Amino acid sequence: MDTRTGLKTKIPERRSTPRIPYRTRAIYKSPRVNGAGTIKDLSSDGMFLETPIPLIVGDHVHIVFKLRNSQRPMDLSGEIARRTPVGVGVRFLWN
Repeated sequence: MDTRTGLKTKIPERRSTPRIPYRTRAIYKSPRVNGAGTIKDLSSDGMFLETPIPLIVGDHVHIVFKLRNSQRPMDLSGEIARRTPVGVGVRFLWN
C-alpha cells in the first residue's frame, strides 16, 4: 500500500514461472513437524501450501500429493521460501 495515497500498489512479480490455481490435498514432512494441507497454486518452481501448522522459512520439506488423473503421487522436496498467516510458499529443490 502506498502510504502517501492510501492506494494499493502492485508488488512486482519475483517468480520466474507463473503459478496456476490448483487445489489438492498434500502431506508433508519437515525436520520439526509432519502435517497435511491444501495446495492452492502450483508451478514448475514451487507452490503455495495452505496449512495451519507454522513452518519456518528456510526449512526443507518433503511433499507428497496427487495430480488429477495421475496414477502415481508426486513426491517432491522443497524449501520454505515465505510464510503467511494461512500457509507457506515452497520453492522446489530439483536434484
